[in-house]
Amino acid sequence: MIAACRPAPSAGASRSAAAVRLAQPIPGSRAAEAVRLAQRFVYADTAGDLDLLDSIYAPKEDMTYCETGFDSYDVISSVSIDPPLARGDTIIVPLVYDVLGYARSDPGVGHFSAAHSIERDSLVGGPDSTGRFRFSCWLQVVPNHMTAHRMSAKWVPDLDSTSRAAWNAVNKHPPN
Repeated sequence: MIAACRPAPSAGASRSAAAVRLAQPIPGSRAAEAVRLAQRFVYADTAGDLDLLDSIYAPKEDMTYCETGFDSYDVISSVSIDPPLARGDTIIVPLVYDVLGYARSDPGVGHFSAAHSIERDSLVGGPDSTGRFRFSCWLQVVPNHMTAHRMSAKWVPDLDSTSRAAWNAVNKHPPN
């Protein structure tokens, strides 16, 4: 159920966008619980804390953990959590990322490509077998987001010269 503003989303993404449109707002404690868990997800995602992500995602019955893999990071200036929606016992929490570009690493050198976009994803979840609310592993938002601050602190020193110039052109808040 990932609906992203990127080149030609798959048919599944179109169905997920339709599912979000058919969902209803949810009141009270269920909404608060979903938002709290989404906030934990955003923190874990942007900090690269895969252990915390394991406690947020509910793996499929035949899995002991969620497999999360990706080749590059989306470097973001911000992320917002929109009000959650419900569809039966499923809760959908829309996320909106302001993406500055993409970073990847090769041994000893980092690369950055500027490509501003708005990425819209949805965390989808419900109660697990114990009644605890968790997001679905098989409908996951790929945890490949990095804040501009983390990019500046951890990656910029290792960027090649072309990537450093691209980063300097989009980074509006360089560290002190």
